[in-house]
Amino acid sequence: VNALVTGSGDDLRQQCEQIKLDGFKTVKIKVGHLKVHEDLRRLELAKKIFGNKIAIRVDANRGWEFKQATEFAMGVRDFNVEYCEEPLRNTKQLEKLYEHTGMKVALDETLWSNPDPIELPNSSISALILKPSILGGWENTGLWIFHAKKHKIKTVISSSMESGIGLNWIAFTDLCLSNKRTPAGLDSIK
Repeated sequence: VNALVTGSGDDLRQQCEQIKLDGFKTVKIKVGHLKVHEDLRRLELAKKIFGNKIAIRVDANRGWEFKQATEFAMGVRDFNVEYCEEPLRNTKQLEKLYEHTGMKVALDETLWSNPDPIELPNSSISALILKPSILGGWENTGLWIFHAKKHKIKTVISSSMESGIGLNWIAFTDLCLSNKRTPAGLDSIK
């Protein structure tokens, strides 16, 4: 499971220190709701606490225009960010963002409105965030996993604010459908 961080300032520091104590190996930090320089400071603090022992994923939830996403990508070049989930409001600019910055991108919300994986860009995408309860269960999640394997794209099974029973179902789905063990996004219940 990857831990989830949403705070700032002292709250961020406390969350990160607890995550480190709890032994998490991967963390997802929500970005895109503050000014870019504020998010960069948050990532800098997290990196200082985690060092290289905890992988960092970031999720902008389509919070940026191209200029802001570029500024963020350039600012985290040395932070070893695994990927940035949904950085752009305009998803048609994902290839351009990758070409300009080299930032690895993950798709989440884009998959909900695009049931055909053929229409997605492949060169800029390093991960697909798959939410079985939104994608339509096992069959559709399996379709995306097959597409990802074919194109050598990582998959991350994730929750969408389900109950404990729903989280167990998603964890079981991950266990049954994914061959590779990658930290799943099941920390939303916290």
